[in-house]
Amino acid sequence: LYNPKFRNMTTDNVYAKLPDPIEVKGHLVCQGHGEGCGGIMDAPQEKGQTAQQAAMVAEAHGKGLLAQATAAAKSCGKLSPGLKQLVEETLYPRLGWPDILRRFMEHVTRDDYSWESYDRRYISGGLYLPDLWSTSLGSIVVAIDTSGSINNKELETFGAILSDILESTNPEVIYVIFCDDRVQKVEEYTKSDLPLKLEARGRGGTDFRPPFEWVERNGITPTCFIYQTDLYCNDYPPVPEYPVMWVISSNGARNNIPFGESIRLTR
Repeated sequence: LYNPKFRNMTTDNVYAKLPDPIEVKGHLVCQGHGEGCGGIMDAPQEKGQTAQQAAMVAEAHGKGLLAQATAAAKSCGKLSPGLKQLVEETLYPRLGWPDILRRFMEHVTRDDYSWESYDRRYISGGLYLPDLWSTSLGSIVVAIDTSGSINNKELETFGAILSDILESTNPEVIYVIFCDDRVQKVEEYTKSDLPLKLEARGRGGTDFRPPFEWVERNGITPTCFIYQTDLYCNDYPPVPEYPVMWVISSNGARNNIPFGESIRLTR
């Protein structure tokens, strides 16, 4: 909109004469006579949380809000099939094992730039830039849900995923925690142990906290933590300082997860 009083003035001078915004209780409130409303709120970050922990919580919180909005739209009959599919793919992306492993494991292992290899995306343009790479994967923790709601076929699937992780990433060691409502047993594997033969124990209730507590109690800082489960549980631990991936069986629950990434397996 044109305002005559700003005629022949530079942009800097115009901005200098505009009223400053007033910040009140975390919201940005602008002076003026408009009837619009809105604000900028900080992402929730509890005292003592690291930036990574806060980001994990914020992402999970955003997905929770999306799920609530979707449920509200569905109850009003305003959720189209196309939008429903888009929301499903966002909240519960359905990928095969190779895609799950590639996306998540590359993200957690490539943590620094190295001039020993170049980023191929820029070579065609004559730019030789360092690529992200990590020389050592370290340890991985895999928790396997062995509660009564997990059937034998799902346990076989979880075992196949574990073998795939070991084969494709070659970590120093994988700690495998068999857990229902308590840690039943823990085994250590390396690539030399392939092919794996797992003997699950449990078949009780479900509690997600014991495996994380075991990691902390044993002073382990894993490169990542992968929890294979049907998600029929709401007992979660505090947000850990390492990346977490929830691998959910195809017929698992659709609960909101408070932290980490989640992938639902295809049938």
